[in-house]
Amino acid sequence: MIHSVLKPATAVYIEGGTGGGPVGIQLGSIGSEFTVDFCDGSDACTRVKITITPNGIKAEYVASRDKYNNTFPAMNEPAPRRREWGLNGIEPARDMAAFIASRTGGSYSISGGTQGCTRVVLACSDAGAQWLCTIYCQR
Repeated sequence: MIHSVLKPATAVYIEGGTGGGPVGIQLGSIGSEFTVDFCDGSDACTRVKITITPNGIKAEYVASRDKYNNTFPAMNEPAPRRREWGLNGIEPARDMAAFIASRTGGSYSISGGTQGCTRVVLACSDAGAQWLCTIYCQR
């Protein structure tokens, strides 16, 4: 669904197919800057800031949130809040898993130990009313 554009929209078209399809909006009576939320069927949304310039339209990623209003990790987050990790980054992954679990009433587990990880992967899934996460420590 496309939110926050109904008032300035003068026309909308959606083309569908088995591999997806384009969406178009014709806007009128808008300023030079506005935001649009693109949401999927599970109510996860991505907000994009649209700026109209003399050279065309500029789209800038703002943030993505799940249906519980948790923001997904993004590289444009400022430190120290940035939720990313690299070699042996088990502690930041554990912090992120605990954050997701505490917000949704879910839980998390760690697979492969906690020391000497060459790669850390955090995988979470929506189990209905809660999220379940597993942290994988690869050696």
